[in-house]
Amino acid sequence: MEILWLKTGPLHPLDTGGKIRTFNMLRALKRQHKVTYLSLCPPDISEDVRKAAAEYCHRAAWIPWREARKGSPAFYSQLAANQLASKLPFVIRKYRSAKMAMAIHELDKLGTLDLIVCDFLTPSVNLIWPGRALKTPTLLFQHNVESLIWKRMHDNATGLKRAYLRGQWQRMRRFEFESSARFDGVVAVSEEDAAIMRKDYALKNVLGAVPTGVDCEFFA
Repeated sequence: MEILWLKTGPLHPLDTGGKIRTFNMLRALKRQHKVTYLSLCPPDISEDVRKAAAEYCHRAAWIPWREARKGSPAFYSQLAANQLASKLPFVIRKYRSAKMAMAIHELDKLGTLDLIVCDFLTPSVNLIWPGRALKTPTLLFQHNVESLIWKRMHDNATGLKRAYLRGQWQRMRRFEFESSARFDGVVAVSEEDAAIMRKDYALKNVLGAVPTGVDCEFFA
């Protein structure tokens, strides 16, 4: 198969559970399928990190993208603007990229892809354009039920932070449902997550779960 894999950053360094899970999944898929890795990429990422993508894909395409530094005036300005004027949660809105959306649709138009995989919910903000259907089947590869994470943060917060997180949690829940429902298939990280998606979101496209494996030889 020819697979287009969507992400919001390079995988190296392998310093989070999500990166490690994706890295090993892609490394296995690459043995039998042709993988194109399309991702946002900050300008200060080293060339070594970009080259390391050859470990998990046949071709990497990088879309320039810059994130406001946490704690900076620009960061707080974006938080405020998002809270006042956006229907999207901040952690989704910040990844919206017209250049990435265009790249996805240009590759889809070629008609050579067999599958588009959206890794995590975040890249999906660039996948669907109203009124423009994709030719290629789409799969959402979920690592979490994102709205549950935001609900927990809200429940444990107080004061103004709790009020802010309530809005973000509600926006995430709405976006997660609407976005997930558009995919041809959704894969969860556990059977428990798959059951939550089917029950709480009433999704009919949840295919099941792909649990995270363990490298027994490494730990031995």
